[in-house]
Amino acid sequence: MHPTPSTHTTHPPEPPSCVQFSPQDPTLVTVGTYHLNATAADLPSKKTGHLCLYSVTPDGGFTLLQSHPTQAILDLKFSPHSPDTLALAHSLGQVSVWTLSERTLHLKALFTPFPEDVLVLSLTFSPARRDTLAATLSTGEVATVSLESGEVVESWAPHTLEAWTCVFTPDGRGVYSGADDSVR
Repeated sequence: MHPTPSTHTTHPPEPPSCVQFSPQDPTLVTVGTYHLNATAADLPSKKTGHLCLYSVTPDGGFTLLQSHPTQAILDLKFSPHSPDTLALAHSLGQVSVWTLSERTLHLKALFTPFPEDVLVLSLTFSPARRDTLAATLSTGEVATVSLESGEVVESWAPHTLEAWTCVFTPDGRGVYSGADDSVR
């Protein structure tokens, strides 16, 4: 079976950077956006975004249910342990945690575990520890972050260029990452 491309279009407030369907409700799709305003006076105003929640209509169209202004979003993932929990990777060194309940997104926590000039490029949930994320950074670093405290548990610098993606080993004891320079 081949996937059927969507024939409908929607236009979020800024360019979309990531999209995920809700694991609990396949009619709901979350969209993270990223807008770079090069002329803005300060760093927070330069990198803005929105977290949007859409309902997919029976004919494949989109209905916007919510749009939350945030810092720029580079990645979003639903938790495999708690499918109503969504983590977002932001510019300005931030990670946010949201819950999806009754077709509504709620901000649960906003952490700033990294310096403001560092972009959190991607996130992945640990398969072994429900309170732990791995994050890749624009500095080439990879870090694990506690979802309870928002603090960095461990970090290392396996790359000299941006680390774009990472994955835990199936047992959750290791992390592999991919960057512009290598996979480690």
